[in-house]
Amino acid sequence: GEAKQLLLDTAQRFPLTTNENVLLAQLYINERDYEKAEESLVAATGTTQVQPEHLALLVRVRVQLDKMSEAAETVEKLKLISPVNWLTVTEEARLLAKRGKKSEAVTKLMELPQAKDPVSSARSVAPLLEEFGCTAEAEREFRRAFVESKAPNRHTYLAGFLLRQGKPLAALELAISCLGMIDLPAGITARIMTGAVHSRKPGDADPAWQPAIAKVETFIKAQVAKDPRNPDVRYAEAELADAQGRYDDAIKAYEAALSVGPGQPVYVNNLCFLLAVH
Repeated sequence: GEAKQLLLDTAQRFPLTTNENVLLAQLYINERDYEKAEESLVAATGTTQVQPEHLALLVRVRVQLDKMSEAAETVEKLKLISPVNWLTVTEEARLLAKRGKKSEAVTKLMELPQAKDPVSSARSVAPLLEEFGCTAEAEREFRRAFVESKAPNRHTYLAGFLLRQGKPLAALELAISCLGMIDLPAGITARIMTGAVHSRKPGDADPAWQPAIAKVETFIKAQVAKDPRNPDVRYAEAELADAQGRYDDAIKAYEAALSVGPGQPVYVNNLCFLLAVH
């Protein structure tokens, strides 16, 4: 892109600064050009005042390149600069997981202070466990937040995980089980529900879907009546109609969502697509 070309042109005339090298590396990462990203990060971390976050990024790039010995050397440098830093522990765990030592990676992450509180763990530690392929341990932490926390959105972490794991019916049933909560965030819950319906595989004939979808319809109708100016609820109404093939209803609902949440690109894009195709 233009930003990358500008940095490359600058590099022809002057040495790039640390921040410019890191920016260039991030642009290469976006393009999945990890070799070039590594070159830029080596330049960025070759200074006397190296930043831990730059070394952590270099570890991730070297793991992507499967340069495990170089990644290990970078982790050791990171440990020297900042031995108890969040970044240091997570990158050390990343390296362990990549080397097949997942139990050791889990132990490292669960020793972090963030792992003590269930919601904090669901926000920070569990996503790393999931990313590192420690799926059972990640689910345990997401479930811990759901069971132990009193936060209104405690179900969203586990529901999101179930959706990412290709279990939309389980995510939908979880959201339905929360409908009696007094402080339930209606908009987020409606979006989880319709996201689950959208994620249903075409050949999935599980009989549990029909009553679950009926409950979603009832919930969304009630929320629209209760708070018609909630853009998340109106968007969920549109997404549900779209998933069910009720395209005229979906178009009307997207238009309603735009009337209460103007300027939101996702509503505009979805509406334009429906108008173009149907």
